Amino acid sequence: MVKIAYRFDFPSSNSRSPFQLSVGVNFWKKLWKITIPNSAKVHIWRVCHNMLPSMERLASKRVELDSQVCVLCCSALETTLHICRDCPYTKQLLQSNGVLTQL
Repeated sequence: MVKIAYRFDFPSSNSRSPFQLSVGVNFWKKLWKITIPNSAKVHIWRVCHNMLPSMERLASKRVELDSQVCVLCCSALETTLHICRDCPYTKQLLQSNGVLTQL
């Protein structure tokens, strides 16, 4: 009931909409079947649905912040995509652990 009331009250909220990723039902079926920790699966789901508490997302929820700049690189707005893909700190971390070479 609360979910229906929330959707009725905030029908055009941009903060709730998922990214426009080209992933379909098959992607999600494969994701839930692969043998990785469930926490990693949930993290991927949260990234795809813009559910990470980035500075941009917190600001959209009216959380008072001093800045929305990424705390890792201090050079860009902290969005979910920035944290996971564009941040130089994240890129360096993934490359140093060999994660990107496996992909």
